[in-house]
Amino acid sequence: MWTEEEQKWMLEHPNTIQNRPEEELKALAKLVVLGEVFTSQQVRPEDSNLLQVIFLPVMFMEYPSEEIASWSRENWGIIYADMKDASPTAINGYPSGFSRVVILNKNDSIKLMQSIQEVHKVLNTI
Repeated sequence: MWTEEEQKWMLEHPNTIQNRPEEELKALAKLVVLGEVFTSQQVRPEDSNLLQVIFLPVMFMEYPSEEIASWSRENWGIIYADMKDASPTAINGYPSGFSRVVILNKNDSIKLMQSIQEVHKVLNTI
């Protein structure tokens, strides 16, 4: 459970998922295209109910109040994880059981998707 001090900090700092450096997002895009990283964007919309099973730590995130729970997810963008951290069991064809996940903010998610498209364009010219 969160301490009162932690709750106070969360309420004073809403939506503070830090921006990632541009180079980090470009490197991440290459890893996604190579299949070394799996993202929430790769899950079909009709399977979105599986996101918490695929990205297991999201299921166990606990919030001290509804107010904090609502703001904390408002700025969520893409969730991703390294394929090497997946369990050997797949669920409906998706890797699952990631023990470590990263959540990008919405702005970085847009930049990542643009970088992924750029990587695909380069590969299509080969």
